[in-house]
Amino acid sequence: MSTERMTITRALSELKLIEKRATKLIDETTFVTFTVGGAPPREARSAAEFSDRVLARRQSVADLLRRRSAIKAAVVASNARTTVDVAGQVYTVAAAIERKASVAFDQRLIARLRSDLAGARRQVEVTNERAEDRLDQQAQALLGKEGSRGAEYEALHRSFMDRNAARLLDPLDAQADIDRLSDQVDAFLAEVDQALSVSNAVTVIEVP
Repeated sequence: MSTERMTITRALSELKLIEKRATKLIDETTFVTFTVGGAPPREARSAAEFSDRVLARRQSVADLLRRRSAIKAAVVASNARTTVDVAGQVYTVAAAIERKASVAFDQRLIARLRSDLAGARRQVEVTNERAEDRLDQQAQALLGKEGSRGAEYEALHRSFMDRNAARLLDPLDAQADIDRLSDQVDAFLAEVDQALSVSNAVTVIEVP
């Protein structure tokens, strides 16, 4: 059985063309109609002409889809064994394509971490400002204005803030996690398209 050699770039271009042609052919063909009496169908000058056209177009669709399947299978097989280096890490082409698709989850996680960290920091700041205001009011009531900066005040401050101060609860070290994930995502996205383009341009497949 003879085979045809082509680059992945050419294969991907042909796949797009095939899909466009197959879609147009399917959408623009009436495959089943009806006749009334001896009159021809609306879509053709005779029942025979309609039948011949339907059979020819159905065969064309089958040929296009068979060609698509053959090219697609060769591309998928190549992607599973061909490797690319992206940001210092080696991926199969298939894995790089999947990683590119799944990067959206990392970006979503980064956005959530940033939002939670910023929100929690704001809440800590607001809560502690309010606690300090309440402490000042209590200190003046208990110690008077003159005692608001002495040793007694310091003891009162320590005791009050132990009970009322807000503290950030950050088990992940969110900022470090954000920085690490962002660096990984940015480095990957900066290189993946170029790496795939180069690989696709030089990798040759055989299509039966």
